[in-house]
Amino acid sequence: MIATTIWIAATSIRPKGLTAALEAEPASVQERWFANLYLLKAAAFVILAGFWIATGLITLGPAWTAGAAQLKAAGAGALTEPLVLGGGLADIAIGLGIAVRRTSRLALWSALALSAGYLFAGTALAPGLWAEPLGPLTKIVPIMMLTVLALAIREDR
Repeated sequence: MIATTIWIAATSIRPKGLTAALEAEPASVQERWFANLYLLKAAAFVILAGFWIATGLITLGPAWTAGAAQLKAAGAGALTEPLVLGGGLADIAIGLGIAVRRTSRLALWSALALSAGYLFAGTALAPGLWAEPLGPLTKIVPIMMLTVLALAIREDR
């Protein structure tokens, strides 16, 4: 109490209580956006890393035959199996890269590039994928948007 009295005498300023101080300076829109996005930041990175790792493992495992059949039908010929293998490994590498802070920026940009490549190749070689009930090409666009969002909120400073 003595320190408060000395402070008031020296400065003529009366300290406010916590509630009054917070009411005098309410949170701005930017501060609310930051608070909300900061809580979602970890979720975005976990989901993206998990998505890419899972798609790679699925491609190299249970979906190998189906992926190879789609590429063969699209005319990949002798490149079919190397393309399936390369796509699965690239997906896993991107997922692992997103999971590591030091490499996440490069991995996110790589995810955008590979997603665009999948989108264009799928459209050119197998346009029927746009009409598939589970929407394999349609799902690429929201994943790309989440990737752009992750790039935007990646930095802490």
